Amino acid sequence: MSHASLPISQLELKLYRLGLPKKGETFFFFKINDWSIHDFCKQLGDLVPRITTAIEVQDDQARIAKEQKRARLEGTDSQILDMTGVNIAFSQRGLLQVSDTII
Repeated sequence: MSHASLPISQLELKLYRLGLPKKGETFFFFKINDWSIHDFCKQLGDLVPRITTAIEVQDDQARIAKEQKRARLEGTDSQILDMTGVNIAFSQRGLLQVSDTII
């Protein structure tokens, strides 16, 4: 089995040193049953385009830095910017369960 190298936009965000900027966060936990692996992987395909890339995190961090600089120069408080990020992670067991279906 060969794996192509991934561009930075596809790297898992935890590897990216800045991480997702956030004021708040919500976690969803799920268990993949043996009988639902195929359906889970089909639905995961719908989520993939919504996952925040490392490039998007860089852009969001740049927007935050620009807002903080503006506030400093004007002597005002910086505003909280509207942005949303999506990240997904698997346990080793979960990744092993879906690996044959998604690869």
